[in-house]
Amino acid sequence: MKKLLTILTGLSVTITPATQIVSCKITVDNTYRNPSDIQKFWNHKMFSTISVDPKTIDILSFENDLKALISNNFKNQNEVNEILGLNLPWKSDDQSTRDGEKIIFEYYSSQSGQASTKINDLSDYLTSNLNEKNPATTIYFKYKIGEEALNGSALKLNVTTSPKMAKGVFSGVELSKETLRVSPIYSNDLKIRIGSNKSVDRDFLEKNSDVTIQLLKGILNTIKMETGTTLLNDLQWVKNQNPHSQNEIPYLWKLITPEEQMYKLLMNESNESLVNFVNKVVIENGTSNDLNSFLGLSNDIRFQLG
Repeated sequence: MKKLLTILTGLSVTITPATQIVSCKITVDNTYRNPSDIQKFWNHKMFSTISVDPKTIDILSFENDLKALISNNFKNQNEVNEILGLNLPWKSDDQSTRDGEKIIFEYYSSQSGQASTKINDLSDYLTSNLNEKNPATTIYFKYKIGEEALNGSALKLNVTTSPKMAKGVFSGVELSKETLRVSPIYSNDLKIRIGSNKSVDRDFLEKNSDVTIQLLKGILNTIKMETGTTLLNDLQWVKNQNPHSQNEIPYLWKLITPEEQMYKLLMNESNESLVNFVNKVVIENGTSNDLNSFLGLSNDIRFQLG
């Protein structure tokens, strides 16, 4: 017994604090190399939703959006854009038509992907399954490129009637209140930047875009609470603002939030509606309808902090 105690006292247990444990993050190589990678990396970026208007479904536009979702999952996006024949804004019509024949999609109502669940007319199917009571649905797709056979598994794709940010996006939306109060938490940081200034101009809003966008987020959230209207993030092919972190890639796919897109569109307009709104609502603590025309709201509606 004494010998056993001697052995035990010679043993020690070292406990490593949790703060000293270094996690090993495995980097996934999401470079596109062959058609099977589309299935392998589908939803790698966790965004697989397309927005449609059930009244005017354009299948060419729908499939272009689907190609963008696919390309977004990969590192070599420009190459994938070309392989898929993705219609980017600067391509000619002839090139878009020619390239668009490279990938073919088939759609299904069930993940089984069986022939009995194949959707023969996608436009009619979506029109029948999307309405005010059912603003979203799920379909599945298979694909083939060139002479390749269809891929093995049907891939999940979400389709919604939630619109993306655009001028007049809330046209036809009815509001029961004449004054919409935006929570001050969305304007606090902007107020700090403004300081003792009596007014702001376009240059100020450009230099302080982050806090200006925060205010726009508050406006959209206020409208959402009153109407239930949710806007969808927009996947856009944009200039890379930090090329050194992305292997000098000049352009890339990026999810743009509704408030970011709203800011971009407003700053591209020649009028001073956003400047006027900030001066009246944030600095003067008054009300404003300066953004109503852009949003598609009645001029009777006014925004105020509170």
